[in-house]
Amino acid sequence: MDIIVYVIWCNEERRHKIAEQLKTLKIPYAINYFKASVPENSKDYIIKNNEVPEKLQCCFRSHIRALHDYVVCYPDFKYILILEDDVSLTIHDFVGKLKDVTRCYEDTPDIDYVSLGYLPTTISNVPIHLKLDGLTRKSGVFYDFKRADFTVWGSQAQLFSYKKAKTIVNILFRNSGKLVLESVKDYLTKNSRFQNKAQHLMIDALLPLLFSQAIVCPPLVIEDNSSSTIHGDNKDRIESWKKSEKAGMFSFKDFFGLG
Repeated sequence: MDIIVYVIWCNEERRHKIAEQLKTLKIPYAINYFKASVPENSKDYIIKNNEVPEKLQCCFRSHIRALHDYVVCYPDFKYILILEDDVSLTIHDFVGKLKDVTRCYEDTPDIDYVSLGYLPTTISNVPIHLKLDGLTRKSGVFYDFKRADFTVWGSQAQLFSYKKAKTIVNILFRNSGKLVLESVKDYLTKNSRFQNKAQHLMIDALLPLLFSQAIVCPPLVIEDNSSSTIHGDNKDRIESWKKSEKAGMFSFKDFFGLG
């Protein structure tokens, strides 16, 4: 297979849960369960007295470590799909839809990476997919956020080619958060930004700031209803997503374990 899946997991319960999901949905790809960075093992990495919580800094580190591991260890795989451990995949032909996304990715050099899962929220009560209708799109894949009046948050599921992953690693894989931000600052002096986000040590801030993000509408992956290890209780988020569901952006019943 051309795709390897990295599941970033933080405890055995979550690892077991997503493993059962991938098995039940018969996901055919190679799967690597990648242990997340946490504050306890990231003391030299974390920027103290920073406005970004330590757990979010560790989340960034986990994603970049996963990309680095992929680049070093699995060059024979054309793509990496990074999943967080608290997600639910669509139950309707996830594999077939992912193949469609990779074909679009291959045919569109303006796209650096694709978000299959993100926060499916509304903007002024309008679903994101309607806000995106004026942007460039192919087969439900929307990109060119430089022309959008909003940004996209969330890193539940992201697809990278080996070539793009290597570029990202060369810029963002550093031994400390401070060195990461220094590299980002240097990069931005020579390159334009994409989405209008601050230079914070967050995966869904720095990636779309520096690289061209595309998203899939409707999403193929959303967070499940378990408590977030970073934000705690997801009750407020779930209520927000219910509004998005009501607005026609997606349906909970289309995702594993949420129907």
